[in-house]
Amino acid sequence: ATPPTDLDQVRPILPGDEAIAVLADLDVQADYRIRGRFPGFGGKGQESIIEVEGPNGPVIRYIIDPGSAPDTMYLDAESLALTARRLLNPFAKYRMDIRVEQNRVVAELEKLEGADPNLPSLLEGELPHAVFEVNTLDLVLASLPLEAGYLVKLPYLVLEQPPTVQWMRVEVAGRDTVELADGPIGVWRVELHASSGERTTVWVDPATTAKAKASYGRTGRTWTRSGSPRRQ
Repeated sequence: ATPPTDLDQVRPILPGDEAIAVLADLDVQADYRIRGRFPGFGGKGQESIIEVEGPNGPVIRYIIDPGSAPDTMYLDAESLALTARRLLNPFAKYRMDIRVEQNRVVAELEKLEGADPNLPSLLEGELPHAVFEVNTLDLVLASLPLEAGYLVKLPYLVLEQPPTVQWMRVEVAGRDTVELADGPIGVWRVELHASSGERTTVWVDPATTAKAKASYGRTGRTWTRSGSPRRQ
C-alpha cells in the first residue's frame, strides 16, 4: 500500500479544533443513541452503538460489536479526543485497557488462556498531541464542515511500542447519491487515505446537524437515530 505523498502540505485538524462542530449543543441529559455500521479502517464492520452520557461532563461511549467481542471507546464529547478504550479479543485471547491522559498513553494487556506468550503486557509512551480513535472517525467526519474539495488530515493512535501517531488524509471528492430503504439521498463522497497506505471511501449525509450526521457504506446500510438531538 502506498502512503499519501502530500501529507506535509495538508492542514491538520486536531481534537478540539475550531473546525469541529461537535456535540456542544447536544442535550446530554437526554438519551441519545445511534446504531449502525461504519465501514471504517477498523475493518470490523460490526454493529456499533454510540451513547452520550452525563452528568460529570459529556462523554461519548462508542461500542463496536457489543456481543461476543465488545470494543468500547471513550471520547471527550467536546473535542472527540480519545480518552480510553477497553476491548476483548477472543481470537488472540487477551483483554486490553487503554488510557490516554494529557497525551500519555498507557495500554495494559491481560493475557487469557491460550494467548501468545510473547504478547507484551504493557505499552506506554508520550504523544505530541491529542489524537482521535480510528474506529470513530465517522463521528469526526460528521462534525467537519465538509464541502467539495475539502482537504485535511486527522491524527489517530497506533498501538505499538511505544504508541505512535499516524495520519488520515481526508478529501471530499464531491457529491454522490446512495440508495436507502426510503429512497435515494444526496451525500458527500469522502476519500480516506492513511499514512500507512490504506484507503477507503465513505459517504456522509450533509442534511443534518453534526451530532446526527451519518456515514454510509457502499452496501447502503444506514444509521438509525433515536433520542433527542436538538436543532434539526
